[in-house]
Amino acid sequence: HLYFTDGDVVGYDTNLKVNPPLRSIEDQQALKQALLDGTIDCIATHHLPQDIDHKIVEFEYAHFGMVGLETSFAVIKTCFPGLGLEKTIELLSAKPRMLFDLQTAPINNDAQACLTLFLPEEKWTVNQLHSKSKNSPFLGKVLTGKPVGIINKEKVFLNQ
Repeated sequence: HLYFTDGDVVGYDTNLKVNPPLRSIEDQQALKQALLDGTIDCIATHHLPQDIDHKIVEFEYAHFGMVGLETSFAVIKTCFPGLGLEKTIELLSAKPRMLFDLQTAPINNDAQACLTLFLPEEKWTVNQLHSKSKNSPFLGKVLTGKPVGIINKEKVFLNQ
């Protein structure tokens, strides 16, 4: 909703069939302004991947949803180039945890690591997804802020 508008749906790309549906550019600008002025204080992706059989059908029959986790950081960095790294992380991580009353994940020697690794200023073309599902309208798009891996439960997974 911060990157695409209803104008992008003219080609009936089922990867853009999401719920709530994409809205006008004016609505998108209002969302962006609300994020910048603090009215919106956290960002989430409705990561709802679909298998290929539910996306390679006529638009009206396609299921709602897309892969969102792998591109969410880069979409924010691309849509808001002046937004600081600390603020971006706060919107995607700290604020949602506060909103849902979830414990903050500490970063220290005694805690299991659960981190996302990224190059915040690197431009990259979305050409490969690591999710089991591949339905993303961002395939082929150039974004800023490249995810390079995760550390989770004492294991390191790096994108290749």
